[in-house]
Amino acid sequence: MDTELPYGPWKKVLTAQWKDYPLQIFQNEEHLLLILLFEKQNNEITGLLVMERKPFLIEGDLSKVMLAQKRDITFIEKFSKNDHKQFMLLDASPQFISYTAEELEAEITKQYGELESMGRIIKKTLEANGHVKVKDSKQMTDKDAQYLFGDPLSLMALLQGKPMTVHEPSTVKTPFGTDFHNQVVEIPMENLRATTIVGGTQEKRVHAMHVVIENVLFNHTPCLVFDGDNALSGLGLPNHDAQGLERFNLHDKPVGFSVKEYRLGKDLFIDLKLIDAGLFLSAFHLKETNVAPLIQRLYEEKRKELSSLDDLSNELVQLHESREIPRFLIQRAVRIIRVINKGYSNLFAKNISEELSASWKEEIGRVIYVNLSDQHEDIRQLGMYSLLKATANSSPSEFTLMIAFEPDISKLHPRTRQLLIDLYQKGIGFVVHDDHESSFKTLPNSLQIEIVGNDVILGGLGMTNKTRIVLRPTHSKCTEFSTAAPHKEK
Repeated sequence: MDTELPYGPWKKVLTAQWKDYPLQIFQNEEHLLLILLFEKQNNEITGLLVMERKPFLIEGDLSKVMLAQKRDITFIEKFSKNDHKQFMLLDASPQFISYTAEELEAEITKQYGELESMGRIIKKTLEANGHVKVKDSKQMTDKDAQYLFGDPLSLMALLQGKPMTVHEPSTVKTPFGTDFHNQVVEIPMENLRATTIVGGTQEKRVHAMHVVIENVLFNHTPCLVFDGDNALSGLGLPNHDAQGLERFNLHDKPVGFSVKEYRLGKDLFIDLKLIDAGLFLSAFHLKETNVAPLIQRLYEEKRKELSSLDDLSNELVQLHESREIPRFLIQRAVRIIRVINKGYSNLFAKNISEELSASWKEEIGRVIYVNLSDQHEDIRQLGMYSLLKATANSSPSEFTLMIAFEPDISKLHPRTRQLLIDLYQKGIGFVVHDDHESSFKTLPNSLQIEIVGNDVILGGLGMTNKTRIVLRPTHSKCTEFSTAAPHKEK
């Protein structure tokens, strides 16, 4: 244990009993804590709950930090006769694994990377206001760590910072509206994982999507929202109609959610290596040109080295002419790519940003809002596919991310729809809508929401009968009716 595991050596600092489970805490030279909770059956260890915890030393006005912080973080102030220090504890997502060396090594590596990524983001965010200075565990001295962890009572107290439980969404109920008895109708959180919305106008479908997104956010699951019409831009603002919520027996106050907005070409980019040549050629109407085979061949050979249009142009320039690839064809391909680059130079680059990739690992209800309203349809398709592909490369193994599409599902590229199915199989949820039920025939479906006039009909997994309800108001500002173009009722 001391030498073989990643980021060691790990030194055992505490052995204890937590409820009915043996517990061990280890610490490495970076002052990182590794907490292992052992599951036993018939005196045999059958599994492990693994969680890493990273300390930070805070210098400055901690009160301003605490007021600004929305993540699930533990802040600690310790006093002694001669000293006073402030600390912050950041936890990785706890995970239950089989009791094998291979799984433990993989989990330690994964959680270490998660804490490194989130730690850099939080440090940058907290220091931005100028009130504090943050030292992560690597920068802390042994004396600092001793002050925080130096006795067993302190270590045991720190275990109370965050419950070491694995989230089980199937046990959570989410309110959708009221039935004809005026009773609140709730749906299990797990049933939201593959939600389809059909019928009515686009505004009403997006409004139902708004309710689904809120239910996911209230249950500590982040949501990645693609919006081409600013229809869901009100998620960050509270709904002014507090009385409307009370009429539905919902006593929670209006609320604006934590929203981080991204725009293509500004803080979000299309990474060429994450899209294939066919998508690229289709987006710029090059599929039927004589340069298409050349670009496709180069793309397939060099994709791992491509991120921007400059990369693609440079690779084309370095091609050697031959009978199959004449010089004029190479030159024409280079000219075409350079012309595209003049118009879209800010769109193509390595992606995704560190904050975006870490957002769904934090287990908090925040919105990752991708605003596509200022891009034409072909660029929107490339942007959505590129980001979903990046998500697939770093996806979680359980329902810890929801993806919502404001555009009709029928408008998505077939490869994007297939990628959505792949993501679902990896544990990521989605909510989509369309005016035709046939648009969902290839998608998994755990909850169907049908708009009928001013009512909604719910059906899906575990529901023997469909339920007709009046959809509840949203807690955040409803902008779907004010931004969308007029639509006729279906």
